[in-house]
Amino acid sequence: GGAHVAVAYSGSSGMVVSPAYHGGGINIMKIKADGSLSEASSIMHKGDSQAHPHSCFIDSSGKYGLISDLGLDKIYVYRLDVIGGQLVEEQVLQTAEKAGPRHMCFHPKGEFVYGINELDCTINVYAFGKDDTILGPILQTVSTLPEGYNNHDHENAKNANGDPASGPNRPSQTNATADLQVSPDGCFLYGSNRGHDSLVCFSISKDGLLKLEGFTYTGGEHPRNFTIHPSGNWILVANQDSDNVVVFRRDRRSGKLEDSGQRAKMKTARCIIWGNPRRKLTKPTWHTVASLTPEQKGINLYVKVVKVSSDVPHDVVLGDATGLVTLRVRDDQLKLCVEGAILRIQNAQIRMVANHMRLEVSKWGVLKAAEHEDIEPCISNDVSAVEYELK
Repeated sequence: GGAHVAVAYSGSSGMVVSPAYHGGGINIMKIKADGSLSEASSIMHKGDSQAHPHSCFIDSSGKYGLISDLGLDKIYVYRLDVIGGQLVEEQVLQTAEKAGPRHMCFHPKGEFVYGINELDCTINVYAFGKDDTILGPILQTVSTLPEGYNNHDHENAKNANGDPASGPNRPSQTNATADLQVSPDGCFLYGSNRGHDSLVCFSISKDGLLKLEGFTYTGGEHPRNFTIHPSGNWILVANQDSDNVVVFRRDRRSGKLEDSGQRAKMKTARCIIWGNPRRKLTKPTWHTVASLTPEQKGINLYVKVVKVSSDVPHDVVLGDATGLVTLRVRDDQLKLCVEGAILRIQNAQIRMVANHMRLEVSKWGVLKAAEHEDIEPCISNDVSAVEYELK
């Protein structure tokens, strides 16, 4: 049986990845041109205990899928071959024994990943994309529960409202974690406790590490899922066992939550997803290479390909009349990067790699050949050669 669904695109090609919690494997389906799905192929996880892959989360580049296997206490890192409709295993990372990894989320800056562990009620902080390693090492592990909370005392355990802990349907513990989310500005991390019936809040330091800020009662039992509004002003919590969705106001500066008093009755509330609002179309603002800054987003450029590296991952030096910048390309983008070609790039972003700027075009961006007047790159100003310091 499936537990989670993730979708990846590369150009016009797409694939669906669905971990099968009870089946012990992963189902992979290609998206056909008419939007229908192909027959599923499968990858099976094997180990000393029963495999229970719980979720798949895909990084912003669309290159890697991170799959948490709750049964094997492992995080599998797969490279996504979207065009071929395949997963290629790149790395397997072991968590603590009986941690029960469940869900993961990426920090907006892309340098850290946070994973919540269902069974031992902890959150791991992972480095991402550093020192030629995709995921890891584990930088920190923190508890999602208040100090002194006894997760095995069914008679005396209390939830965040002071009532008896609702607890998961298993005799060994009174609380199990469920979901976690990072605020849009990357300053706070929240995780849900089912049993303690709370959202735990951590502030995030510049090095990605977590500091406990407090707990908020979710206004119901078994908060299986929650979501932060894109504005950062609201959090909606789906309380499965009390059949309600509760709306919280969120202070973006402190991270604190306030119950708005708004409730929506919903049978077995389990998952909330924000719809995409209609946005007003505007003409793109075009940038120059010299104007690029660390962690900038929404970048639009016309550039000329100056040099293509044969190394993996592939780096391509691009330039315009103001300077040079290095683009880190995916395999499916490499065919466009021919020396001398003029490229049109839209909605790109800057990633910091070893304190140097790298241009990146994710699945939400555009990289294509362009009909444009010739460009004479300024080779004396390489913005990717500048080393930045973290302050």
